[in-house]
Amino acid sequence: MFSHQVRRVHAVALRKGEGTAVFGSLELDLRSAGIAPGARVEATAVFGGVKVLVPAGVHVALGGSSVLGGVSDKRTHPALPEGAPTLHLEANAVFGGVEILD
Repeated sequence: MFSHQVRRVHAVALRKGEGTAVFGSLELDLRSAGIAPGARVEATAVFGGVKVLVPAGVHVALGGSSVLGGVSDKRTHPALPEGAPTLHLEANAVFGGVEILD
């Protein structure tokens, strides 16, 4: 709240996570994490911003909602092999924004 945070996740098999920014910003860096089957992450921005950095070679199944805010996927989209891990990302923005980056 009212600050900037960077969280780097180094999990061997990430299953669940969440990050929230209220009147501030959060960088949620998952690039060093292994993605377990069915992995779910919730990112919420309220009057602030959240950047979610996703590992290369991971599908993102995007869900969520926005109220006078936005969710944007700014990743490059190279062809991924069949069977690549999928990260279920619930992105919620209220007067703020969530960005997905690689």
